[in-house]
Amino acid sequence: MLINSEELFNQAIEKILLLKKVVIDVETSGLDFYKNKHRLCGVSIGNKNIQFYFPFRHNGNNIDISFLYKLFDIIKSNGFQLLFYNAKFDLKALLFEGIDLRNLKFADVMILMHLYNEEERRPSLKNLGSKYIDPLIKEKDSEFKKFKKKRNIIGFNEFTPEEIYDYACRDVEITDRLYEFVKNKVDSSKFIIQLEHDLIRLLVDIENYGIKINLEYIKKCIDQERAKIEELKDNIYLISGNKFDILSNPQLTEALHKLNIISPLKSEKTGKDIWPDEVLRLIDQPISKLILEYRSRSKTISTYLESYLNLSDDNQIIHTNFNSVGTRTGRFSCTEPPLQTVPRYSISVNENDVLTKGISNELTSHLLRISNELAEESAKGETYLRKCFIPRKGFSFFIIDYIQMEQLIFAECANEKAMILAANNGIDLHDYTAIEILDYNSAKSDVERNLKRQIAKYINFGILYGMGAKSLSKMIKISINDAYQFLNSYHKEFPEIKKYQRKLQNQVESNGFVSTLFGRTRHLEANFSYKGINSVVSGTCADIMKIVMLKLHNFLKDKKSKILLTIHDELLFEIADDEIESILEIRKIMSDFNFKIKLDTSVKYSNRSWGECKKWELKS
Repeated sequence: MLINSEELFNQAIEKILLLKKVVIDVETSGLDFYKNKHRLCGVSIGNKNIQFYFPFRHNGNNIDISFLYKLFDIIKSNGFQLLFYNAKFDLKALLFEGIDLRNLKFADVMILMHLYNEEERRPSLKNLGSKYIDPLIKEKDSEFKKFKKKRNIIGFNEFTPEEIYDYACRDVEITDRLYEFVKNKVDSSKFIIQLEHDLIRLLVDIENYGIKINLEYIKKCIDQERAKIEELKDNIYLISGNKFDILSNPQLTEALHKLNIISPLKSEKTGKDIWPDEVLRLIDQPISKLILEYRSRSKTISTYLESYLNLSDDNQIIHTNFNSVGTRTGRFSCTEPPLQTVPRYSISVNENDVLTKGISNELTSHLLRISNELAEESAKGETYLRKCFIPRKGFSFFIIDYIQMEQLIFAECANEKAMILAANNGIDLHDYTAIEILDYNSAKSDVERNLKRQIAKYINFGILYGMGAKSLSKMIKISINDAYQFLNSYHKEFPEIKKYQRKLQNQVESNGFVSTLFGRTRHLEANFSYKGINSVVSGTCADIMKIVMLKLHNFLKDKKSKILLTIHDELLFEIADDEIESILEIRKIMSDFNFKIKLDTSVKYSNRSWGECKKWELKS
């Protein structure tokens, strides 16, 4: 029902007040509340049986904006059970109108659907409705999209209220029907369900605060990259003998074929050569190296630098979009821009310094190659990317990173007492693994020790990610027999790991899912039970990060200092210069879990940029 007069408004309110459960869904002029200042243009409210649409900023006959505030005064004061689909977006849209619903209790159907089936990672409402409720929902949505495209409409404010209200009301109906479908089907614990909902309020605050960029530095970087790209392009043309579109697969194929370079990888559809980065690395020709760098620098401009400029607001602040249900394990993802993928440094190893006693030449060269490639690429990215982000005046950046979090939680979950004891005595667990199964202490140089530690790290993470001997042998380029020996030695030294693997396999076969230490479930088919350990460990790490963020958000609520980003197992803070002592309490909060194993953190600091953070000497 379309509500665009005071009389209709009063009639709608009478009917809404009879409802116990209310779905709220907003329509906006766009998705960017910051740079383009998109705003709410209408609100739909109701349930699966009755829906009302209140138009405020459409192209046509709207109801006065004052009724928006009257509407939400009623919503806030009548104790409704509130439902949203993607509550974070709706809460932000309303917050920009001065309406704050963050302290009200609500359920987000998008989150419930993800917890019900973690393969549903932020899907559209219509796709879920079509999949679980009614296949015709998608058909109706397709018709609306065709109409929108035909009219060349971008923002929903361009529709008339008469054109949009049926679409908006349908969203309310689908949301309520999905809620009825999913409300008793979530296997995850009540704690996890509440945790995910509490995080919505936190993410609204983090996104609204944002992170500052160095505008002039970014522009300078773009100019430098473009100059380098032109130089690379000239050298590629010189070797190939003609000009072509380097980013076009057919033209690249033609150019490389003239040089008698054939790709070992073919397209499944066309059977023609394709040139992913790993193929160009294998070819190891001068032109392939130039093409790889050309691609890398082109991506640096388009994916990172230019997007930073395009997404920053008038105050040079970027407001990234966090998704708490973007991964199967519960870890955060973020887009617009993808700040979690900004590279950082790795360490290069000099081949001449390697002592290979007890380690095959094949494995040595493999580890060296990986190390040097990572160092080359990430150091290049670091120079141009993390330095783009700077603290506000009177603040500094602090990075607090959990040390070996996944390996520690692995030991905790499996109750592997030897690992727990070693970690609690301050021993690096990869070192400890190397000591126990690779005779680490007999190494004659730091380089040999580093290589043995690297092998131990591969084994630790290989087991964590469900690898058997065959996969491990491929990963570190050794024989299957050697891989079996490594694994047998590992399980002999750490017997609880094998027992834990079997326990999780049995859980998958019996229940169809495994659970984290906090009750987040990951559904697995029996033939994928090898993923059980990683699902539990990564999921538990994700839970820890989310729990910590909520605790820290509460700790910082009356301070100027803020959480800016979460990246895997680390948090980036902007700490006010007169609140530096807060770091000590933040670190305590991050380590405060009732585990057998102690969680520890490292701290880095910079008052210049994210890319210049160095170790911070902690003072107790």
